[in-house]
Amino acid sequence: SPPMKGLQGKIELEAVCKALSDLEVKVDRTTGLHIHHDAADLTGKEIGAVVTLYAANQKAINYLVSPSRRGRNYGSSLSYDIVTENGTDKFNGHGNERDEVRSKVIGRLGRFGSTRYNAVNLLALAHHGTIEFRQHQGSIDATKIWNWVLFTQSFMEASKETTKMPKETKGQQGNRSPFSVLRRAVKISPTDNNNHPDTKVYQDAFRFFSE
Repeated sequence: SPPMKGLQGKIELEAVCKALSDLEVKVDRTTGLHIHHDAADLTGKEIGAVVTLYAANQKAINYLVSPSRRGRNYGSSLSYDIVTENGTDKFNGHGNERDEVRSKVIGRLGRFGSTRYNAVNLLALAHHGTIEFRQHQGSIDATKIWNWVLFTQSFMEASKETTKMPKETKGQQGNRSPFSVLRRAVKISPTDNNNHPDTKVYQDAFRFFSE
């Protein structure tokens, strides 16, 4: 699709999905939903934060997608230890410009890094100036797609405010479920507006996936 933006993009998405539905198009486990977000304004540190936030919460995110999208496939899950070198690299020191961060992450992912087939694909930075999220299964449900767009966009927004090294979510943490920890990691909490101008929009997307 051409680049889409804001509520106009939502209208275009709904029109495309309706047309596909009218044509009785079907999806199966061999199809995926790939979302590109413009990353032209992100620094190297922020690009690193996008990937780190996703990898840190990978176990919780896996519950939001179908079982076929949770392993090594066309949108392979990310390893927190591999991406961050066992939680030591914040991507905010000397030599962490955009290209350096991209090369670091791709190199650490090994043979998977040389392909686009990762949950978060940084190869798209060089080709399109975007960060691509590939983990979601194929869909022609406009509501589901739109909420996944917002969900992944929240990682892009959170990267600009992330100051501490995200910790990996491994399970229940006190009274908080992994999904609750995830919401706070991307600074979208039902009880904390965080002064974000679009907080309610993101909160609604999280409620959708929570249900």
